Amino acid sequence: MAAMLIDPRLRRYSICVETVFTELPLVERIKRVAELGFESIEFWGWRDKDLSEIGNLVDDIGVKVATFCGNRKGSIVDTVAAQVLLDDLRDGISSAKRLGCDTLILLADELSRDGSVTQQYPELSPHTKFETAAKTLSQAARYAEDSQVTLVLEPLNTLVDHPGYFISHSKLGFDLIRRVNSPNLKLLYDIYHMQIMEGNLISTLTENVDLVGHVHVADVPGRNEPGTGEINYVNVCRALIEKGYKGFIGIECLPKTTSEAAIEAIKNMCLAVEARS
Repeated sequence: MAAMLIDPRLRRYSICVETVFTELPLVERIKRVAELGFESIEFWGWRDKDLSEIGNLVDDIGVKVATFCGNRKGSIVDTVAAQVLLDDLRDGISSAKRLGCDTLILLADELSRDGSVTQQYPELSPHTKFETAAKTLSQAARYAEDSQVTLVLEPLNTLVDHPGYFISHSKLGFDLIRRVNSPNLKLLYDIYHMQIMEGNLISTLTENVDLVGHVHVADVPGRNEPGTGEINYVNVCRALIEKGYKGFIGIECLPKTTSEAAIEAIKNMCLAVEARS
């Protein structure tokens, strides 16, 4: 299969194939995204995917897997659950190496189907949770260092999508990353989630740019494509890039109407950022 004609202006952007062209099988979604000019894709969990099929496809058409979730089990805040998380993560890292993916999303808690946290550990104090989290993340960072991958710890909103999630503000995530102090542990700054929880997007991103390893984009409210809500994504992304951010900007949004219309809006945003950055 011939490589797709990639638009070089879109190289820093990855498309989450879990949310677009959902009427198609996953590999067909990847092909469709590449046909539209994007070089990189990402997805959520890996255990329900045919990694050999994905790996062969991305090699054939010249697409990169930017990231995916390295863990879906356990929690960083409880010692027993932490071991479950670390075991799951080691399998995730092995899968990443198979796909040539060098960045893995790290979730702080296990999520149920409705997005809520399966276990919040109310018997543990905030201090105990923080200290256990720091120890768990230190071990996770050692795995990452040994495998030469980067883990990106993701804060999530607790007001709309993920009740009970431990890291609901970026400050806590940055504090933990500074405590661990590993070049292989950074933050996934999901602009949708953090707009809901804290706002102040540009200042937070630019003041902590050295600790940001991946960015996610979707508008508020609705988690739809850029331009449908309240966030000026051209200004936010331009400020981030001008401050020196070199990582991926991942588009993880739910199309408001059709996937074709959403991708067109996404492409317009990306090209506007590139024209001004």
